[in-house]
Amino acid sequence: MSGFAKAMAAFCAVQERYASVGAADTEPREVMLVLLDELRAGGCVEVPTSAAGWSLFDDVAGVERAVQALTAAARSVIEAGRHEPDALDQYFEQYLK
Repeated sequence: MSGFAKAMAAFCAVQERYASVGAADTEPREVMLVLLDELRAGGCVEVPTSAAGWSLFDDVAGVERAVQALTAAARSVIEAGRHEPDALDQYFEQYLK
């Protein structure tokens, strides 16, 4: 398993861990896809650092821990994608099937 795949698996695990604040919903997944698409395009990737940025439920206890965990996991994914562009492309090929 590539470093990128491991980082994505860790990100998904964080999403599941914080599902109670909306981390496993469609919106945070879409945020991550936009970040990955920006990375593929060679653009500036700015990982969200707020509940609003991740489209989480901001009025639920524990949301700040979820934000911190999602942000850290996303940064690991982006870093891995920078070092393994082929794995990033492969992810998109699989995702878009």
